[in-house]
Amino acid sequence: MRSPDRLTVLGGRYRLLSEIGRGGAGAVYMADDLDGGGRVAVKVLLRTPSAGEAAASRFQREIRAMRLLDAPGFVRMLDAGVAPELDGAPFLVMELLRGHDLEHLVTTQGRRSPAEVQRWLGEVADALEVAHAQGLFHRDLKPANLFLAIGDDGRERVKILDLGLVKEVDPGALGASGGLTATGTAIGTPIYMAPEQARGRSDQLGPAADVWAIGLIAVRLLTGDIYWTANSMAELMVALLVMRLYPPSSRWRWLPPAFDAWFLRSCDRDPAARFPSVREQSLALRAALAAAGAPAEPPGAGEPWSPAGPAATDMLSTCTMELAGTVEAPPEPLAGGALREAESCPRDPGLPSPPLGASPPLGGSPAAERPRHNLPVQRTPFVGRARERAEIASLLLEPNAGLLTLTGVGGTGKTRLALQVAEDLVPAFSGGVCFVPLASLREPALVPSAIAQALSLGEGGARPDLERVAHFLRDRRHLLVLDNLEHLTAAAPVIAHLAAGCPRLSLLVTSRAALNLSGERRYVVPPLEVPEPREITTDAALASSAVSLFCRRASAIKPGFQLGPDNVADVVEICARLDGLPLAIELAASRLKVLTPAALLARLRDRGAAGRASPAAGSFRLLTGGARDLPERQQTMRAAIDWSYGLLLPEEQLAFRTLAVFAGGFSLAMADQMCAFRDPALDALAILESLVDKSLLLPVAGEEPRFQMLAILREYGLDRLAEEGAAAACNRRFVELSLELAERAAEALRGPEQAAWLAALELEHDNLRLALELALEPGGAGGAGAPVRLAAALSRFWYIHGHYQEGRAWLARALAGAAGVAPEHVAAALRGAGTLALLQCDYREARALLERGAALYRELGDERGLATVVQILGSVAREQGDYERALSLHGESLALATRRGDTLEAARALGYSGFAAWLSGDTARAEGACRLALPELRRGGDREGTATALLYLGCAAFYRGDLDEASRLCEESEGLSRAVKFKEGIAWTSNILGLVAIERGDLALAGRRLRASLRLHRELGDLWRSASVLEALARAAVRAGKPERGARLLGGAAALREAIGTPVPPIERPALAACAEAARAALGAAVHDARLAEGRAAGLDATVAAALSD
Repeated sequence: MRSPDRLTVLGGRYRLLSEIGRGGAGAVYMADDLDGGGRVAVKVLLRTPSAGEAAASRFQREIRAMRLLDAPGFVRMLDAGVAPELDGAPFLVMELLRGHDLEHLVTTQGRRSPAEVQRWLGEVADALEVAHAQGLFHRDLKPANLFLAIGDDGRERVKILDLGLVKEVDPGALGASGGLTATGTAIGTPIYMAPEQARGRSDQLGPAADVWAIGLIAVRLLTGDIYWTANSMAELMVALLVMRLYPPSSRWRWLPPAFDAWFLRSCDRDPAARFPSVREQSLALRAALAAAGAPAEPPGAGEPWSPAGPAATDMLSTCTMELAGTVEAPPEPLAGGALREAESCPRDPGLPSPPLGASPPLGGSPAAERPRHNLPVQRTPFVGRARERAEIASLLLEPNAGLLTLTGVGGTGKTRLALQVAEDLVPAFSGGVCFVPLASLREPALVPSAIAQALSLGEGGARPDLERVAHFLRDRRHLLVLDNLEHLTAAAPVIAHLAAGCPRLSLLVTSRAALNLSGERRYVVPPLEVPEPREITTDAALASSAVSLFCRRASAIKPGFQLGPDNVADVVEICARLDGLPLAIELAASRLKVLTPAALLARLRDRGAAGRASPAAGSFRLLTGGARDLPERQQTMRAAIDWSYGLLLPEEQLAFRTLAVFAGGFSLAMADQMCAFRDPALDALAILESLVDKSLLLPVAGEEPRFQMLAILREYGLDRLAEEGAAAACNRRFVELSLELAERAAEALRGPEQAAWLAALELEHDNLRLALELALEPGGAGGAGAPVRLAAALSRFWYIHGHYQEGRAWLARALAGAAGVAPEHVAAALRGAGTLALLQCDYREARALLERGAALYRELGDERGLATVVQILGSVAREQGDYERALSLHGESLALATRRGDTLEAARALGYSGFAAWLSGDTARAEGACRLALPELRRGGDREGTATALLYLGCAAFYRGDLDEASRLCEESEGLSRAVKFKEGIAWTSNILGLVAIERGDLALAGRRLRASLRLHRELGDLWRSASVLEALARAAVRAGKPERGARLLGGAAALREAIGTPVPPIERPALAACAEAARAALGAAVHDARLAEGRAAGLDATVAAALSD
């Protein structure tokens, strides 16, 4: 195959930028996704002598596995296909990860700390649990396939790579056949390969092979060395299959004996004797590494690793090999039954041997019994949060863990999570685990007494309780869980004293606000994850913790409840509307005693139209009825939030309920203005920081500071605002601010700051929608002209970003109430409404609106406004095939702009003249006009205008036969369109580049380009261009030897043109006629006419569906 060159574009979409890595059968490249997906990684199977059928099979297996394993712990697949540009080589597209694989980290930075290893392998276990639950296991786990990825939020997470060896297994069939694989081939990396895998025993392969690999990976990470010492592959196989495993601490003295026991169980040669799951293995590893004598940094930690053994050992650590014929299975020829004796030799009697499912005694505990604890029994199963449990446990098990505070909004499940983590960690704390409930306590001074009581210290006489507690815990490896401390923050010095005076103590605090102590680490407990509601399957929904919790509670309330196709969408939306908050989900599920999920959802939607302030809005009426044995604040959702709200200072309460007016998050600047409206003395920045600390606001990642409220908190804030009687005033100010923003943006959208303002408006779109709704109410906020002004100001944004239908609806509602509004605002709204009607091919409505607008502008003597409306009227004439009138109107617009000295508007008029000219067949006139327009559009910073001028030049170049020039111009136009999310421009350029591909004979690329264009035009509602793209797809089909498909598409396109009243442009007629003639010649007149008639009768949706199918 041809090797990819720099800037090769695969599949018309992925431009290769640089090679990231290469193996014997494949290469991985960094690439740009030209469809707006940003930077991605593209893996290509290289068709070389070393890449035979086995490599191709593995590549396809990897694609299938990645589709099945779409979970956070695995690298995410985005696309897959074949590359005609590389002689049909298959490729797959993945997310581009930032970071390093664990092998790189160990090799360059040396051995890793126990805390890191616990965290990393815990994340690996969470991911593998997902795979194992689907009957899949990896077969090639190694540090090089575990990638420490840095997310957009800066957090690190291990992701599992290279799924090419993933195998599906039926657990019930393991060990049933006693046979080998068909070839006796062992596949994987030898030094991490399980014995059954090395022998090629397919009947014994299963998740236990991954457990084995994790044992060896842990040694590699903790020591920087490879467990096996071998000078050749033969020696490695003998060691792997025959020789007795040695305890790691006999070679690396700093490892605790408990780790030896963990390792020997992980790597037992009998798969059935290993840990039954990677999750249990992970929890046991945490406990083992928490044992006394395991230092945070073993000798030499952090120094670059250099191999102690010969070079061959390093070779074995990096090569993935197929060991076909290398190993007999089983290796019986050893004399005297040596294999069986070696495999069954007893463990060193000096090593502890943990019982099944339990960890060995830790920390020098004198007895093998579990350390004591006072954790309350949980009557319901814990759901989800595997990642949070692992992360919190890892933090608590670090040496000198000190104070960890779990924060989060009320109802997010902090207490339950803390209890579960504490239960997980009981074996790791030899001094015990103590739970101290503080919710009912009112005096901070009583916190030491509450701790002493929970520790069963008895009466201390004159000795202060804090002194007794500190003395008791000073030398103990103890976990102290202090629950609900947010109302007792004055007791923070008590916590600080214990953290400083008890070096082996780990403190886990739950609070809605951080304590702000030095050395305190904060862990924000997020809501449960909720799947995307679109086309969700039952299985995918149940994989979500939020849906799983809802279903568990629903089943307890209503036995027999099941999630299925009839209710899955409703349940997912319920969980989404409740922000994934566990308390809210449980309270909502309790309503299924009398309500169906659909009825429950309908009531949850009753929050007051458009999220406005309304007393006793829907959710809180429903979210009641919690268990009576729970604290009062957990029996209703409102009580849970009341508790947090009551802890705020008066000025914080004022700001909180004021900021609830924002529907889609808000910037620091907008918060500043709203707070100043309520009280000029409010320090908005300080208050925002405090509300974030108290879990009532969420910071939103981005270049500029931005904040958001969970929907349930916003609803509460709106209720409080209504109770105060300030809702109307705040709504009015909110609309005023939204109008100021939109009108500033409307002017800026025609200049060099266009891209930034488009992005800002998209970010504020939910707030702007709410402002429109509020302004349109009877006696609406913002005054009589506010709806018209706001909708008019947003019309260009709606055009560029493709919100055609939504924009038309808002403008129609605004214009319906425009009586008495200033004519300049009405004219602007008519111009916007007419433009969007044109773009959706509603020509009669467009002309009527635009002519009304033109009349108003003439009455006002506003030549600038008139020039823009006349220009759009020219576009209506163009699409209806009246090119003479179109050019006349564009000329009138040009004259008006020139007379005013408006060079930018004149350039736009020239560009539209060029558009009409090339469609009419006059490519020379088109190129002349657009080349005059282009420099001024570039100089003015109008990216949308520049993109369209480049597009028109590209179209002219294509129709005069210069394919290279057409491609260059359209690709530049496409890049500009994507930069500002100009959807019409993206769709147009994809259309023309598809035509270029047809002429170059690349029909696969043409099909992808044209289908992408059709999808986007249909999304926009642009029927005029949809017809042209259907005709282009028909040309591609006929060229590909599919004349019947081509004829049907031609029939569908003709019916569409008749329906909207637009002819085929003259420039497109010769190619269309040639296509129709070729189809007729291939099929014969009778068959051709029959297929054409079928296409005409099919209807638009069916025609588009057929066109989008391969």
